[in-house]
Amino acid sequence: MNSALWLLMKLRLKGWARRLGRNVQTVKGAILTAIFGLMLLVWLSSITFSAFMAQRTPSSTVPAEQVERFLPLVLLIYSLGMIATSGAQTPFVFAPAEVQFLFSGPFSRRQLLAYKIISQFLLVLPVSLFMSVAMRSLAGSFLSGLLAALLTFAFMQLFGLTVNLVACSLGEALYSRARRIVLLGVLVALAGAAFWALSTGGISGGAVGVLKEIEQTEAFQYGISPFRWFVKVLTAREWDIDFFQYAGRALALDLGMLVLVFALDAKFMEQAAANSERRYARLQKLRSGGMAGLATMKPGKPRIFLSPLPWLGGIGPIVWRQMLAAMRSHRILGVLIFATLISCIGPVIAATSNANNSDQALPYTLAGMALVMSMLLNQALAFDFRADVDRIEVLKTLPIPAWRIAVGQLITPVLYSSVYQVFLVAILNLFLGQLDVMLAFTVALAIPVNLLLTGVENWLFLLFPARMGPAHPGDFSHAGRQMLLMIGKGVALLFGLGLPGVFAATAYLVAGRIWFIAVVAAFVPALVLSFLPIPLVTLAFKNFDVSRDTPP
Repeated sequence: MNSALWLLMKLRLKGWARRLGRNVQTVKGAILTAIFGLMLLVWLSSITFSAFMAQRTPSSTVPAEQVERFLPLVLLIYSLGMIATSGAQTPFVFAPAEVQFLFSGPFSRRQLLAYKIISQFLLVLPVSLFMSVAMRSLAGSFLSGLLAALLTFAFMQLFGLTVNLVACSLGEALYSRARRIVLLGVLVALAGAAFWALSTGGISGGAVGVLKEIEQTEAFQYGISPFRWFVKVLTAREWDIDFFQYAGRALALDLGMLVLVFALDAKFMEQAAANSERRYARLQKLRSGGMAGLATMKPGKPRIFLSPLPWLGGIGPIVWRQMLAAMRSHRILGVLIFATLISCIGPVIAATSNANNSDQALPYTLAGMALVMSMLLNQALAFDFRADVDRIEVLKTLPIPAWRIAVGQLITPVLYSSVYQVFLVAILNLFLGQLDVMLAFTVALAIPVNLLLTGVENWLFLLFPARMGPAHPGDFSHAGRQMLLMIGKGVALLFGLGLPGVFAATAYLVAGRIWFIAVVAAFVPALVLSFLPIPLVTLAFKNFDVSRDTPP
C-alpha cells in the first residue's frame, strides 16, 4: 500500500484523539465520557476477574457441545441476512472528501481497496480483544477465544464485502434475481428437510419439533460445517492437531474471501463515486432520525396517506405527522419482527433439548426475550424529539402549550412499540400456547410502560442532545450517552413493572386467584406512573436552547 495512505491512517488516528479531547472540554461531554469510562472500567474489571482470577468450574462454563451446536446457527443467520439485505451498491462507505481527493490521487484501485480493508480490520482488533475476555465462559482458553474472535470478525467483514462486490459485478437486476434464487433454495431445503423428517417417522412437538428435526438432518449439518470451524477454534482447550486443522480451515476461508474481494474490485470505485453522495446523505439522515428517518428518502410518489386527525388543542397535527412517518416505515417494523422471531430459533432448540419440563417454561422465556428486545425498538424507530432534533426551533414557535407538544411527540412511538410487543406475544401464544395470561398483561401494560420508557428517553435526550448515530468511530461521549439512557430506562422499567407487579400479586391473592382482577390491579398503578415523565419532558423542552444545545 502507498506510504501516503499509511500516513493518512496515522493522521486520522490523531484526529480521533483530538476530537476525544475536544469532547471532554464541555460539561455534558465530560459527564458522558466519564459515565462511559466508569461503566467500561467496571465491566472490564468484572470480566477480567471472572476470566483470570476466579476458578473455572463446570458450572461456570457453557458445555462445549452446546456452544458448537448453536453458535454456527448465529453465523448462518448473519450470512443469510447479508445476502437478503445487500444490494448492487458499493460495499465501502466513502465520505465525499475521500471520493474527491483519494479517487483523483496517484493511487491504484487495489491500493484504495487495501486501505479500506486495513482500516476496517484495525477496528476489529480491539473488539476481538474485548470479546475474547467476555466470552471466557464459552472459550476453551483465552488464546483460543482471541484467535476465534479474530477469525470470526474477519469472516463477517470479508463476507459482507464479498456479497456486495458480487452484487456490484452482477448488476442490480441480475443480483436481485440471483438473491431470490438463493433464498428460495434455502426455503426449499428447509421444507425438504421438514418433509423428510415427517416421512421417516413423524414429528412430535408441533413447530418446535419441526425445528429440532430440521436442525438434526444431515443436509443441514453439512451446510453449517464451515461455520462450525470457527466455533471449534473457540472451544478448543488444547492446541493439538485438531485445533490447527480447524484454525487452518477457518483461516483458509478468510483468505479465500480476501482473494475474491481483490478479484472482484473491477467496478467498486465507480460504484463508490456514484453512490457516495447518496450513502452519505443516508448516514446523515440515520444520525438525525434513526432508521425511521430513512423512510422519508424513498423516491417517487408516496403510496400511504393518513386522514387528518382531530385538532385536540394542537396535539392532533403533531401525532398525524409522526404517525404518517411511522406508517411509511412499516417495512422497518416488519424487519425487526422477523429478526426477533428468527433470533428465537436457537433458544427454542436449546431449551427444548433439555429435560426437566423445559417446554413449559419455553413460551414465557421467549416472550420475555421479545419484550426485552422491545426496549431497543425505541432507539431504532424514533418518531419523537429524537427525530426532530433539527426541527425543535419550529416546534418552539408553534402557538401550542409546551406540554401538548410533548404529549403529541410521545404518542406515536408508544403506539408503535405497543403494537410490536402485542403482536410478538400473540404470535408466540399462537404457536407455543400457554401465554394467555401473559398476553393479557401485555395488552394491559404495553401502553403505560412504553409511555414511561419513551418519556424517560426523550427527557434524557433533551438534557443530553445528540444524533442517533456516533459522529465517528470511538465516540466515547455518544457511548456514555447510550449507557445513561439504558440506566435511566432500566430504573424506569424497574418501577414501571415492579409496582404494578406488587399490586397484581396482592389483588390476585386477595380476590381468590382471579387473573382478570390482577390485570386490572396492575393497570392502574402503571397508568399513574406513565404520566410522571410528561412534566419532565415539558420542562426539558422549554429549557432546550436551539443555538447552544443542537448537536452538530
